[in-house]
Amino acid sequence: MSIKKLLVVLIIVAVLGVCLFLAANYLDLNQIFEEKNIEIMTDYVISVHDGDTIRTQNLSESIRVLHIDTPEIPPRVKKVDFGGYEARDFLKQEILNKNIKLKCKGTDKYNRNLCEIYPADADTDNIKNSYDYQMVLKGFACPFMTDNPEILNAGREARNKKLGIYSENSTYKCRDEF
Repeated sequence: MSIKKLLVVLIIVAVLGVCLFLAANYLDLNQIFEEKNIEIMTDYVISVHDGDTIRTQNLSESIRVLHIDTPEIPPRVKKVDFGGYEARDFLKQEILNKNIKLKCKGTDKYNRNLCEIYPADADTDNIKNSYDYQMVLKGFACPFMTDNPEILNAGREARNKKLGIYSENSTYKCRDEF
C-alpha cells in the first residue's frame, strides 16, 4: 500500500473515531441542554425524597431537580447535612400531593428525569417562577451545574443575606462555586 493510500485510510479512521466519540458524548449533553428536546408536562407529586429529588404519578423514574443541589438526608448518608430536612420539608409543603409543571430536559446517568419544576399554573418561560429558583433564593439549595444567571444571582443573594445553608452556623458547603 502506498503512503498516500495509508494516509487517506488513517485520516478516515481518525475522522470516524472523532465522530463516534462526539456521538457517544455530545448527544447526551445535547439532549439535556438544547431547547428542542424540552418536554413540558403536568404531573402529580407522590413523594419528595429530599430537596432535589421527587417522584410523580406518571413518570416511572424519579426526578432530579435541575440547577440545584440540596443537603443530603438518610438513607443516602448516615449523618444529615445541615439544612437537609429543612430543604425537603419546604419542597414537601409546596408540592407534595399537588399537580406541578415539569420542564424536562433529558435524563442523567442514573436514568433520573432532569427537570425544572413549576407550580401548575406557572409560566415555564421564566425560571423565577420555578421551585428550583425559589429553593436557591430562600437558602435551601445551592446553584449546581448551571450557567443560568437568575439561579446564580439567587444563590449570591441568599449567600449575602446568610439564609439557610448560607447561615453562619451552617456546616454545609456547596459543590459548585458561584
